[in-house]
Amino acid sequence: MDGSVWRRWAGQSLLALVVLACGGLAFTLAALHPVAPVAAVLLVALVMAASARYPDHWPFWLPALLPVLSLAPWTGWWLVDEWDVCVLAVLAGAYGRWLCSPSVPRVSDPRWGPRLLWLALASGALLSLGRGWVLAESPVLGLGEGASSWLQGFSRAVYGDYDQIWNTLRVSKSLCWVLLLAPVLSWRAERRRVQPVTLFLRGALVGLAVVCGLVLWERLLYVGLLDFKLPYRTTAWFWEMHVGGGAIDAYLALTAPLAVWALWRAPDAKRWWAAAALLLLAVYAVLTTYSRGVCGAFGLALLCMAVLAWRWRLLPEFGMKAHAKAWSVLAAAVLAQTVLVLASGNFMAGRLADSDADLLGRWRHWQAGVGLLQTPSDWMWGLGAGRLPAQYSQRVEGGEFPGRTRWQPRASEPAFARLSGPVSRADLASAYGLTQRVDLAAGGGYTMRWLAQAERPTRVLLRVCERHLLYDMRCQRRLVLVDTGVEADPDWQSHVLQGPELGASADWSRWREGVFAVTVLGAGNQIRLQGVELWDPQGRQVLQNTHFVSGTQGWLSVAQKHFRPWHIDNLYLEVLIERGVVGVGLLAALILWAVSRLWQARHRRSVQVWALSACLLSCLALGMLISLVELPRVAFLLWTLLWMCAQPPDPVSSR
Repeated sequence: MDGSVWRRWAGQSLLALVVLACGGLAFTLAALHPVAPVAAVLLVALVMAASARYPDHWPFWLPALLPVLSLAPWTGWWLVDEWDVCVLAVLAGAYGRWLCSPSVPRVSDPRWGPRLLWLALASGALLSLGRGWVLAESPVLGLGEGASSWLQGFSRAVYGDYDQIWNTLRVSKSLCWVLLLAPVLSWRAERRRVQPVTLFLRGALVGLAVVCGLVLWERLLYVGLLDFKLPYRTTAWFWEMHVGGGAIDAYLALTAPLAVWALWRAPDAKRWWAAAALLLLAVYAVLTTYSRGVCGAFGLALLCMAVLAWRWRLLPEFGMKAHAKAWSVLAAAVLAQTVLVLASGNFMAGRLADSDADLLGRWRHWQAGVGLLQTPSDWMWGLGAGRLPAQYSQRVEGGEFPGRTRWQPRASEPAFARLSGPVSRADLASAYGLTQRVDLAAGGGYTMRWLAQAERPTRVLLRVCERHLLYDMRCQRRLVLVDTGVEADPDWQSHVLQGPELGASADWSRWREGVFAVTVLGAGNQIRLQGVELWDPQGRQVLQNTHFVSGTQGWLSVAQKHFRPWHIDNLYLEVLIERGVVGVGLLAALILWAVSRLWQARHRRSVQVWALSACLLSCLALGMLISLVELPRVAFLLWTLLWMCAQPPDPVSSR
């Protein structure tokens, strides 16, 4: 067998392995989808076919669909979500097309820099994944904790928690997706009609429009579009924020500058006004997060774009001199909107006044996180990807979780969920709950029936609330005392919740979503839930997976007000703590590579380079206050942005 035949055989074997692994996993996850398995399987097949037809168009479709490809509150999925299924289907289709290509499977990019950096990033990802896996004191798939089948092991993993071994894989998968997708761009470099940078910017712009629409929908239903007094921070569909974090902040920092890019490249009045409307919506979304960090990062991005536009003499296609009135109206509208949000309520003013105290608290939080690095090995290699929450909650004084949920399968006994409150801090007792989405119904109070036991008398708060994710609106409540119970078959207990009628309003609030929540009060308490049922005023049982047969499918743990154990609130410290000096070095190399490529392309005075530079600056600035790598969908966008910054701008259409 000569060398060319051997290379072709080895390349095709590797491609076939990727296709089988990604396609098989995509179809398996789709078939196990808790809400719509048939539709999920059909959509996977459709995505695979589309990806095979247009293998290098993923930079558009994935950023465009990213904001909505997660149904975590309805599925309860934690380790994976619909986003991962979509990426797997895209990979299977693209690599399948590559496998069927008549040419020898190879990448056409002759540059050694991207290849070496790709290898370094892949090695770093595998190293941090392996270190986190080895150092985690948890059995793989939980088989040592009562799981008696692979399906129970799968349920323990996919419905896991942040202090378990599977969090290592959860925070590592985004970089792995980008590393697997990047070779497709190199393979198709000689055949493509549209450059990946153009596709990425357009896709991210579509995603920004989707997020702005979701922000409008959320605020219309829960607080009102023009009510800026309530302490309500929008989250859109970034369900990763069920334990806090800045997912929407990071997303807006990455994408909001693209609204200016769309405005600059609009060729006519119709598209200009559409882009102007998107810019106003993007500013509204940024302001209603009430995040000082994202406001500052976006402002810095706008300043960067203004300076570069002046230095590079970038003129908007919808001429500024010829249409001065339209530009003046837009500037006035942006300014008025900003003043309205900042000056019409006390919430943002209070946050700005507390900036010094908040920074001091962050500094102490950062010190506690860095203090977890005790040995030279920790400093060099880190604690392992995804291991920060587990280590922080166990080793930092006062850094415990406000609650925890553990699914307990049993071979010969009914499965149950063990729900606990904080270990020692009684002030955190109401900041955590096990929740499930329910349809609200008018007509009276809800009735809850359950099988619950406790080792000592424990108070439990039961709630049905109008809630999007983190903030309760109107609620029906009941405070219940769970007595000790050691009998094998406890009796079902019924409790009628009390409070205002839900789902009966005549305004927009009647469309609010409902959430049922169970919260253990008091420090050091826990209860054993064998069954939970919720009956609406019409006598319908509205909960799914009431006996926890399928893990915590349909259930989602949600924290309120206390989020520090899950986040270090700094991108660079997060990488240092979990991946060590080596990880920081790799991140710095990737950033420097991207910046150097943008600098080299400055002479083209491309609007693409202009937009990428602003997005990168905004994201890196926000990284001083927000953790990004722990948020899978946002981390994917970050890694993709860095990779796209190193791609040359489209020589045909650099708009």
